[in-house]
Amino acid sequence: MPVAPHAAVIPGKFYHTAYTECINLLDYTVVVIPVTKADKSLDKAPENYEPLNDIDAKNWDAYNADTYDGAPVGLQIVGRKYEEEKVWAIAKIISSILQAAQRS
Repeated sequence: MPVAPHAAVIPGKFYHTAYTECINLLDYTVVVIPVTKADKSLDKAPENYEPLNDIDAKNWDAYNADTYDGAPVGLQIVGRKYEEEKVWAIAKIISSILQAAQRS
């Protein structure tokens, strides 16, 4: 599950909290790991995109490829309550795989 609908948050422009809010409300176990970085040459906004709602429009309006370039993109690994050790172990495995892939 993504942490947010964008890379690292620009202060004052975090409009969509649903990805983390539901996990906190349910008191689930979660760990966030970095998986990549935003790249302005790859992460271009589609010219004909139609926002789904007002919050989606705010997120798209806040997007600037130059500002986000190099910002970390995170992934949430979510488990049930009291599964901290399991989620942590899964995060370590995924992180190791991603680091090995980046080296090759």
